[in-house]
Amino acid sequence: MMVLRRVVWARSARERGGRFIAAAAVAMVCIVPGCGFDPAEVPVPGTGISGDRYGIRILFADALNLPARAKVTVDGLRAGVVRDVSLVDAGEDHDGYVAVDVDLMASVRLPIGTTAELRQPTILGDVSIALMTPPTGTQDALPPGATIGLDKTKPLLQVEDTMNVLATFVQGGGIQQAQEIMNRVNGVLPMDTRQTASISEVVGADIIDLANHLDAVDAMLNGLRANTDVVQRRTPELEYLLTESGVSQAAASMTSMIGLITLYDGFKLLTESLRWVGPLAQSGNEAARAFVPLLFTRRPLDLNAPSNLNKAVAILREKVIPFVERGPKVNIVGIEGVGPISDDDRIDSILASLRMIGVVR
Repeated sequence: MMVLRRVVWARSARERGGRFIAAAAVAMVCIVPGCGFDPAEVPVPGTGISGDRYGIRILFADALNLPARAKVTVDGLRAGVVRDVSLVDAGEDHDGYVAVDVDLMASVRLPIGTTAELRQPTILGDVSIALMTPPTGTQDALPPGATIGLDKTKPLLQVEDTMNVLATFVQGGGIQQAQEIMNRVNGVLPMDTRQTASISEVVGADIIDLANHLDAVDAMLNGLRANTDVVQRRTPELEYLLTESGVSQAAASMTSMIGLITLYDGFKLLTESLRWVGPLAQSGNEAARAFVPLLFTRRPLDLNAPSNLNKAVAILREKVIPFVERGPKVNIVGIEGVGPISDDDRIDSILASLRMIGVVR
């Protein structure tokens, strides 16, 4: 009996070991193929398309968060699903991009020029691909297997990027700065709201006038541009002015200009001192207005023409100047007699002279 029991126990142990090995083999057979199983390939009712279909490829610069089997719409109507998403590494002549293969219903025809973009209706919603046909459709359609390039696609604006920008704006003090600016504006504006309204009207009128005279603005901008061009052409001169010697020369020039301005200030005192000349000059103006016509005729520069100016020049040249140079002189050029005088005539002439002076009667 003991021998029989040992044989039965050994046979049972061998059977249990064989069963364990068989179970392990079956488990391995089931687990190994399951490693390549993709749940996204299992069609979910209402998410796929039925019937004939064709595929196209869409290139995106970024397709983050695009789920498998995502829906594809054409002008808002559902027309296909995403079949595959692959990443293309950057090369020497291009940057990296994402290639999305989609399946479209055979009844959908996409005209050439169709654009694509990624859309997310809500923050927690699924990302989908929206195809938009051009407003002016063409007769030619994209063939099966066609590619919509990067120039025709628009990536999705990520919520994370938006939140990052908002966080940077809030933490950077932008709101506090805006509030401080508003407080400063309120502090500068008058307390009376009517004055504020008047200022607003003046500013609005200035803006309207500026808008109505854009040609003047263009002229000003053209002038600034011309000045900038001149500055660029004269860069060596400007570089010299920024050197030590140029700065010294500029400072000396400014000092000279300040001295010149001070000299102009001294002219003010001189003009105040000569203020009395004004009435005299006005009187002289009236006198000259009456005297000049007597000197000048219709030909004042013709010294040969008979005029009062010629006579005045002759008097100065022939009378006044010789009198000043030589003094009062009498030139005796000759003595002429009328004949011999008798003694009686001489006596009568002497007596007449004596009577004239009162010596004799």
